[in-house]
Amino acid sequence: GNTGGICEALSGAEREDQGSGMRILVSGFEPFAGDSVNPSQELAKRAPAWSSEVGAEIASRILPVTYRGAWLALKREIDSFGPDAVIA
Repeated sequence: GNTGGICEALSGAEREDQGSGMRILVSGFEPFAGDSVNPSQELAKRAPAWSSEVGAEIASRILPVTYRGAWLALKREIDSFGPDAVIA
């Protein structure tokens, strides 16, 4: 399926240069301001399914909508997963 920009950005020569062991962390935010869903949350939840298509291991993390909370959660995930790239 067409997953859009992230797959296109990691396809072809650029992906070959990175090798198949690339690890990518994609983050989104939980809903806020009374909304039941946050589009970035939905994107992050779908991202791991693209792993085989882009030839990389993709993990996702939904972050709280607070400056300190988001940073702490993201840092924990970076330290735990050890990504080569972070899309936040």
